[in-house]
Amino acid sequence: MTKGHRIDPDMPWGWWLIRDGATVRDDAGRTWPSVTAALEDHLWPKSGWRGSPQGTDDLLLRTLEVIDEDGRFDVAAREQLFGGNKEWSDWFACWLVEVGLAQQGENHFNPLVLSDLGRSVLLMLRHV
Repeated sequence: MTKGHRIDPDMPWGWWLIRDGATVRDDAGRTWPSVTAALEDHLWPKSGWRGSPQGTDDLLLRTLEVIDEDGRFDVAAREQLFGGNKEWSDWFACWLVEVGLAQQGENHFNPLVLSDLGRSVLLMLRHV
């Protein structure tokens, strides 16, 4: 899907997709009902997580925003986003790294930072 398309952190993910009636398609002719469906098709095969649980797009957007704005994914952010469920927040953080949306930060004060892909996905999710 991104073959031949460089991820640009200043451009929303999927900028190369073409609206075709009620669907979006890429230059290889693959179609999806939405840009977010195309993103899921891109990310989920890389992960053990199969399918997008209800509300995941909103959680993903809010989590990427916290990492982008605060520059950290600390205890307070995890409490706010995951209601204190440490196992779920730890798993989600690992998943973000696994699929390439985030990478390990420099130290324990800044455990995660957005990758170029993560920044591009954040821009896309803000506009859908």
